[in-house]
Amino acid sequence: MNSKSKKTKKNKNQKNGNKIVLSNLSFYYGDKLIIENVSFPVRKNAITSIIGSSGCGKTTLLKTVNRLYEENPLARMTGSVFFDGEDISGGEVDVILLRKRAGMVFQKPNPFPGSIYDNVIFGPRLYGVKDKEQLDEICERSLKQAALWDEVKDRLRMKALNLSGGQQQRLCIART
Repeated sequence: MNSKSKKTKKNKNQKNGNKIVLSNLSFYYGDKLIIENVSFPVRKNAITSIIGSSGCGKTTLLKTVNRLYEENPLARMTGSVFFDGEDISGGEVDVILLRKRAGMVFQKPNPFPGSIYDNVIFGPRLYGVKDKEQLDEICERSLKQAALWDEVKDRLRMKALNLSGGQQQRLCIART
């Protein structure tokens, strides 16, 4: 695809209010076809459900949006994925920045073994934020957005693995 056609698609997808657009997406593990020719938009600020039986490729489909599938050398994708109007399917995309913009929380929560606080500020710390006041603000804001702050604000140094399953899920949401 040349840059002119890429720009045209970008403008069209943004104009339509789409956050994500999958276009003719197929996915393979080795020679096995997992997802075949899927196309659909995900509107900005909308709730979208992907429903299907166990093992049908729902999680695999989601992994195409932040390219987590690339961690598996047998995995490959054809088609296009647009995120905020940008075709993120190609090799020129910085996947670290992409994954900062398109986080993923799995069905089974996966908190880190440290404290609640350390789980939430892991990303900002990794990207160089050192100011304690700023980290505290990020932690509080993130936990509030995940509807967990009121339940844990007095226990931020508690091990995250001691939270209930639902609290662990919300913690992982706060961490993204």
